[in-house]
Amino acid sequence: EVLVVPGPINHPNFAGSHKLIREGAELITSVDDVFGALGITAKDRSADISEATPEEGLVLAALRKSSEPLHIDKIIERTKLETHKANQTVSLLVIKQIIIEDRGGYALI
Repeated sequence: EVLVVPGPINHPNFAGSHKLIREGAELITSVDDVFGALGITAKDRSADISEATPEEGLVLAALRKSSEPLHIDKIIERTKLETHKANQTVSLLVIKQIIIEDRGGYALI
């Protein structure tokens, strides 16, 4: 299944996205669209925190201990995760709507 975020109609960087949508890819305009396409319900999302992976647990613990949003570099420093693993974990936590990007960093919702 292909999910695509559209862009401005006249912007050349989005020609490929628009072509995919015309060819039947699913149009995505919000996180809820992604969850819907993947068959994930709100109930499933609430279970995500209790079923966090070890990496998600490290990131969430680092964010809980901070009084302000943490930049990805600080998350990497505090969790000792490899850069690609930290970025992947943070991205998934944002998609799951457990954390948000806030003031150039990440924070718990």
